[in-house]
Amino acid sequence: MSFGRLWNASAKRFPVFTVSITNGALSATGNVVAQQFYEKDDENPGYQYMETLRFFMYGTCFAPISFRWYGVLSKVFPMKPSTTKFRSYKLGKEGWKTVAKRVAADQFVFAPIAVGTFIISMGVMEGKNLSQIKQNLKDRYIITMLAGYLLWPAAQAVNFSIIPLIYRVPFTGLTSLIWNTFLSFINNTKPGLKYASQIQE
Repeated sequence: MSFGRLWNASAKRFPVFTVSITNGALSATGNVVAQQFYEKDDENPGYQYMETLRFFMYGTCFAPISFRWYGVLSKVFPMKPSTTKFRSYKLGKEGWKTVAKRVAADQFVFAPIAVGTFIISMGVMEGKNLSQIKQNLKDRYIITMLAGYLLWPAAQAVNFSIIPLIYRVPFTGLTSLIWNTFLSFINNTKPGLKYASQIQE
């Protein structure tokens, strides 16, 4: 059995578990990629295995929340089923309106909460105190939100509209890999923090 078929079979039987492990793996992979660009110094002499573990834990634990959120979006903004096997929904004028509503709700309701949760969760797992976590939010929240608005609205619009159903999981996975790499860079590197401060000035 191919990996794709195995994944689909697991997702049908254990959707939340499968999505959680997948998201954790993608988060960890993004961190592995990002660490290749880290500056090496006394504080960061080599590969940080615990950092990758933290990203895996965060991705795994946050995935059920995202999974439920997408379920809410589907119920609140339903779309008419398509008659083709390659696309889940009919688009047309009304379909595009629904796509826009889903993207808007996702980016202006869920994304601000998700970004804040990420920064706070990472601070807690890194053993930072309350004042340090507040500083992390001040340094990283705005730049992370701005970067998200450059990536996710377009990605989600494409995902909801023109990506064939059988390719949606790989497409989302690729987008998440890019995003998780960026999160690692901003959250853990001096260049990332310097870039964030320059953007906010």
